[in-house]
Amino acid sequence: MQRRCRLGLTWRRVAPSSWARTHRGRSLLALLVKGIPLTLTIGFLAGAIGLVIGTILGLLAGYVGGVTDVLIRSAADIMLTVPGLLVLIVYLASSIDGFVSARGHRPRGRVSLAWMWPTRTIRSQVLSMPRPALRRDGEAQRVKHVPRSSSGS
Repeated sequence: MQRRCRLGLTWRRVAPSSWARTHRGRSLLALLVKGIPLTLTIGFLAGAIGLVIGTILGLLAGYVGGVTDVLIRSAADIMLTVPGLLVLIVYLASSIDGFVSARGHRPRGRVSLAWMWPTRTIRSQVLSMPRPALRRDGEAQRVKHVPRSSSGS
């Protein structure tokens, strides 16, 4: 059944069986449920790889210091200021086949955004750790722990 509106457009009623379907007739709910395992796999894989890379870079920046620390910290700060969605779009568009074969590039694109926060966190934790005092011959001195008195005076 068709009806006309005031603008001359025709409206037709849609059968409930065609709701939430693609133009080919596939159920959107079925496609969503089928894509959940792949999405979770990509997310956990990218998070784990980003955590490993961020831990290595954070340990390196915090322990070595100097120019290495400045370079790694600057790279992480620059990557944090760039919007993540923009990075993913540029990364996928610059791949060889573009968006057509983007399925294999998804984990690499997510990993490129997952290393900055672990790097900053691990670096700050390493820098907050006390370093042993070095003597002139390069050996660490043992520092004796002096307990504080428990009296309130």
